[in-house]
Amino acid sequence: MWCSPSRLLGVVPGRLPQCLGFGLCLGLLAGWALSVQAVVPQIIALRGVVTDRATGVPLNRTEQVLVTLYERGPGGERVVWQERFIVRFVDGAYQLTLGAQPANPLGEDLFRSGQVELGITLGDDQELQPRLRIHSVPFAFEAIASENVTGDITPQSVTISIINEELIPVIDPHGRWIGDPVGLQGVTGATGATGATGAPGLPGATGAPGASGPTGATGVTGATGVVFQGEWQSLRTYAITDTVRFAGSS
Repeated sequence: MWCSPSRLLGVVPGRLPQCLGFGLCLGLLAGWALSVQAVVPQIIALRGVVTDRATGVPLNRTEQVLVTLYERGPGGERVVWQERFIVRFVDGAYQLTLGAQPANPLGEDLFRSGQVELGITLGDDQELQPRLRIHSVPFAFEAIASENVTGDITPQSVTISIINEELIPVIDPHGRWIGDPVGLQGVTGATGATGATGAPGLPGATGAPGASGPTGATGVTGATGVVFQGEWQSLRTYAITDTVRFAGSS
């Protein structure tokens, strides 16, 4: 029986219903060699026991084992990882480490589809059926992303835990900082020196003509000026402001 790795760090031993051509039945115990410590190893430890189905006697010899990971999708299945091992079975027990070879690692995106199956082939026989379905993502592979987040995260809020395990919210669901403001903004620095005077700017454009001002008040009437009356005439009456010209004068 294959248990979800998200629930256990291992798989309960069980017996596959399919037997090999030379009468062997394979019981598997898969231990996921993963942790959520400082560095998450990207390997899977697969171990189990091989016994003779007819006699129950454990296998004691060396066999070639092919382990294949398949991903199922709308267009069918495809091989996403494969490796051959030379395995020494001692009292039926064996152990394999998947992904230990630098040239053939287990990528951190390998299990994210949730549609991955593990197939095992011993020697020249056909692959054991049914395959082992990996029902959920091995959680430590997902934890790799949390060690050094380089993409977007979408939390509803952010809460931290301090030494006494008290939970303190620091960012609310609206994205506002509600934690301790100390450290967010430093003290005001000293005033800097005055910078050099900049070059004069270009003359601005001529402004539009202003509106006409109101009409001014009417001024006072000036005094009556002198009136020229021409040549002096002795019989004519003149006003005090009149001027005349006498013969021989101007």
